[in-house]
Amino acid sequence: MSVITNFKKRTAIKAQQEKASVEIKLTQQSPSQDAESTALMLLAKLLNVTEEYAIDEATKYVESNIKFFDVDHASGKDKTVTAEVEIADKGNVTTITETTDINTDLDEFEAVKDTLVADIESAASNVESSAESVEVSAEKASDVADNLAYTADDITAVTDELKEVAAEIKKPSVAQKSSSSKKVSEPKNSSNK
Repeated sequence: MSVITNFKKRTAIKAQQEKASVEIKLTQQSPSQDAESTALMLLAKLLNVTEEYAIDEATKYVESNIKFFDVDHASGKDKTVTAEVEIADKGNVTTITETTDINTDLDEFEAVKDTLVADIESAASNVESSAESVEVSAEKASDVADNLAYTADDITAVTDELKEVAAEIKKPSVAQKSSSSKKVSEPKNSSNK
């Protein structure tokens, strides 16, 4: 026999032994034991814990609305069951709503995921266009700064020229000053007779 066949036989034997032990425990109970101990034993077996931890473990599941999951290993099909549990103020379970179709949850998840992906893509597009706008604005600011620098250079050049012109104007003239008086304009007579 192959290893796989031996494994399947061992697991089948183990499952039969566990089932038999549960049946033996159920038949060994005295009629005076109440249904609570039977339920506790079944709960412990279901949760795969000892009876002393069964209630604590079940409480964790109820508080968290944890899904009970099971996969049929022979067919590979998912037999997951979702249960919504409502708890009263005193900790008593008021209602249990069972949902066996997890495709609804998956469809809702896919819809939310698609919406989030679209929102993220939109935000990325907005960031990209904002970055482009900032880049264009930076280029315009650079052009304005260059123009201001050229204008400042032009103003400096004009200021230097004006200073030179002012200096030229302030210099004394080299030509002889003319006078309006006759004495100065008439040549002197010499007495060489």
